Amino acid sequence: MLLKRIQSARVLTHEQTPPDIRFGAHITYTVDANPTPITIQIVGVDEASVPQQKIAFTAPIAKALIGKKPGEQVALELGGTTRQLKVLEVTYS
Repeated sequence: MLLKRIQSARVLTHEQTPPDIRFGAHITYTVDANPTPITIQIVGVDEASVPQQKIAFTAPIAKALIGKKPGEQVALELGGTTRQLKVLEVTYS
């Protein structure tokens, strides 16, 4: 299984990276009316580290953001509370 993944992997140039949020993206966003931007990266479960702003792709915030583009808003529901996130920037490095 791992060998198949390695064989099918491909390196993308910056010109080939998608404009929407996917695995590996660095996302800068705001929450509700708070103007302070937050930046996170979507990573694998074994790489996740909240202090390093690395969020697992399985986390609710990552699931809500995946597929979105800069300028889009998304509702994130956590514990009965809904927060509006606005995507400001998506980069890959």
